[in-house]
Amino acid sequence: MPRRYDLNHIHTLLTKGLLPEQLYILCYDSAHFAPFYQQFSQQANQSDFIPALIEYADQTWQLDELLILMQKHYPQSYAKYQPYFIEFAWPQREFTLRDFRRWLVEK
Repeated sequence: MPRRYDLNHIHTLLTKGLLPEQLYILCYDSAHFAPFYQQFSQQANQSDFIPALIEYADQTWQLDELLILMQKHYPQSYAKYQPYFIEFAWPQREFTLRDFRRWLVEK
């Protein structure tokens, strides 16, 4: 079944699951997130760190890496704020040749 990330739960994990200093150190020490940390540490507003980190991880296809780091280093927090994925079902309908022709005409 397809799934997508639950960004609200990931935000809660990063906000409540560890102290800001712990998150900074985790990013600084990670090969995946050190470039983000170096870029962000030059900006003045540290209150935007977590939303910016989530956006960076999402845009660079590294949300899995972020969750793996959290599970490895903070397993109790990781377990507490699950689930991090939302599963959804595709409609169970076959696409027929008639549907395809109708789609072509509508375009």
